[in-house]
Amino acid sequence: MLTAILLDDAAWTQVGEARHQEWRLAIREILDEHVFRVDHDRWLLRLSWTDAALSVRCESPGAGVFAEVSVPRGELDPLVRDYAEICRELSTLDAGPVDTKKLTVLDQAKRDAHDTAGKLLARHLDAVGPTHDTARKLFTLLVVLWVDTTQLSILLRPHGV
Repeated sequence: MLTAILLDDAAWTQVGEARHQEWRLAIREILDEHVFRVDHDRWLLRLSWTDAALSVRCESPGAGVFAEVSVPRGELDPLVRDYAEICRELSTLDAGPVDTKKLTVLDQAKRDAHDTAGKLLARHLDAVGPTHDTARKLFTLLVVLWVDTTQLSILLRPHGV
């Protein structure tokens, strides 16, 4: 069972409490409901990133590091940007009369972008076998880590809504 997700200390110290709260919520969502194909009873996921790549390390007390994956930022960044932009557009709909056609199109685009990113992460993390839903939740975590989403009300809604 995944028991913790640890983030790069440098990233944690560079942001304020509002962002910390979003990060904690995204992490809690993964910890509460996740499915990985891992044989270890207790293990943790360690995330760190540079401009070049996201590093994902899976560690257990007994085995140490049992999986390590590097995902190129060149593959992730466009997906994060597209997803965040769709969320920005959705959040502007809250300000005026609801255009249901535009809302439907943007909502579908958001789901599609999330699914595409989930599939990409699942491929890269095949060694630990996250389900599609778990990979989608990991992508949500990346979005809140890399984009200051504290002003986007659409991202504060429960996952999958």
